[in-house]
Amino acid sequence: RPNIVLILTDQHRGDALGIEGHPVLQTPNLDWLAAKGARFSRAYSECPSCVPARRMMMSGMAPAANGAVGMGPDPDWDPPHLLAGELTAAGYQTEMIGKSHVTGRGSSRWRYGFEHVQIAENSNTGDYAEWLVDRGIRDQHAGYAHGVASNAWVGRPHQLNEELLHTFWVIDRALHFLQHRDDAQPFFLNLSFIDPHPPFTPPTHYYDRYINRILPKPPIGDWARSMHPEP
Repeated sequence: RPNIVLILTDQHRGDALGIEGHPVLQTPNLDWLAAKGARFSRAYSECPSCVPARRMMMSGMAPAANGAVGMGPDPDWDPPHLLAGELTAAGYQTEMIGKSHVTGRGSSRWRYGFEHVQIAENSNTGDYAEWLVDRGIRDQHAGYAHGVASNAWVGRPHQLNEELLHTFWVIDRALHFLQHRDDAQPFFLNLSFIDPHPPFTPPTHYYDRYINRILPKPPIGDWARSMHPEP
């Protein structure tokens, strides 16, 4: 039975990859994964909003059936079958690390079928904030001390070093899991990153790489004019 690693990024356009021929972005690690595996270049989410899309992925239930069709308020949700629950029942060791954002059963620590979860929905709460404390960062709001709101369009370098950011925390915890898992069982590991969702606060060297580049205009499909006649 194969081991499974499911990697989720948030608000990441499908064409924002080097392997898709983007003229500016450099994504060598994602390109490597795409080149070595199966790449579905015409796959679409059933809903473009975060919670219903994640619920649909984890349950196989369409947005209208899983109770969420847009951005909140999200009703409690406790479906009879979940991807992680089915794999757990089949003998997999199941672990979720990062942003869950499925909401359900009135609990911020709901495991939705996983045996164990390490959750941080944003950069100043949850297990990530506790991880920062263990590394001497005791300011509860250190992850947001850059001053950029979670849905802002402002971009600036993050004030923390790269090895203290939420993205690094996800990878650090993933490596710990892989090094300490029960190797007699197959595993299902779900890694869920906040980035590239705002705030746009990358490490300084990534900010410097792109801030002065001339970027192409985003493609807009012909269908968009039927929704709004002006560009």
